[in-house]
Amino acid sequence: MADEFEGSRIFLNVPVFAARDKDLLKKTKSLLLLGEIVSMLNTTGKFFMSNKTIAKRLDCTPQAVNNYLQLLEEKKLIVRTKVHDKNTNAIVGRIIKAGPALINARLLGLTTDVGEGSKQAFKGVVNERLYKDNNLKEQYKRTNTNSASHGNAQSVSQLEKEFEEVWSKYPNKKGKKQAFNHYKAWRKASVKHTNEYLLERLKKYLTYCQQNNWYHPMNGSTWFNGRFDDELEVDNPKPANKYEQEGYYDDYKDFVRDDGKGENLLDGVSDDELPF
Repeated sequence: MADEFEGSRIFLNVPVFAARDKDLLKKTKSLLLLGEIVSMLNTTGKFFMSNKTIAKRLDCTPQAVNNYLQLLEEKKLIVRTKVHDKNTNAIVGRIIKAGPALINARLLGLTTDVGEGSKQAFKGVVNERLYKDNNLKEQYKRTNTNSASHGNAQSVSQLEKEFEEVWSKYPNKKGKKQAFNHYKAWRKASVKHTNEYLLERLKKYLTYCQQNNWYHPMNGSTWFNGRFDDELEVDNPKPANKYEQEGYYDDYKDFVRDDGKGENLLDGVSDDELPF
């Protein structure tokens, strides 16, 4: 959405013929308002100024601003067009453009010293090329729906691309639509929710699945619904029995192994002395 036009900062462009108009001179603030409008129309881009903002700058009421606009319109200095909501047809604002009198007006320019008889240069009050698409908003703030829709479309398209990066690596591809909805909600919840984090969690989950053959990967719609944060044990497998786990197994193997290089621990022991 374009920023609201905050008014001229240095000069107000008021045409001479308008500044000498008897009706406008009776309401001098209408001339100041005209200066704001001309300045806006000669500025590249779209700018907005509500009646409330204008009233504050001119130290008057919004109703007085509306009266000034009506007077300027009667003088054919401006043309106002209502803007309707496409869905409800409600009036959401008005577009102000230069009127015929303003477009056709000419200001006396600087003369050039090229000799006698040289014609004085004239310059248009309003640059038609620039003012064509410019507008001034009254009464209500108007949302630039086309720009917003374009931005949203770009955002969704980028999310779809990043989602596919993770989804393509996930083993159980059931519930893709629900998975994407969960993914969008999760990504938008925090700037810390990144694809890098999700890919790291997926890597750990795949390792867990490989180390546990009995385990079947959950549906994609389930995993993307926050289950990627499950705590998983993916360390090296534990020893097969308690003897290995407690460190006794190696001693036991040394005891029973006779590779011909060491002394047999049972040599010299009679059968009568054996406990079995």
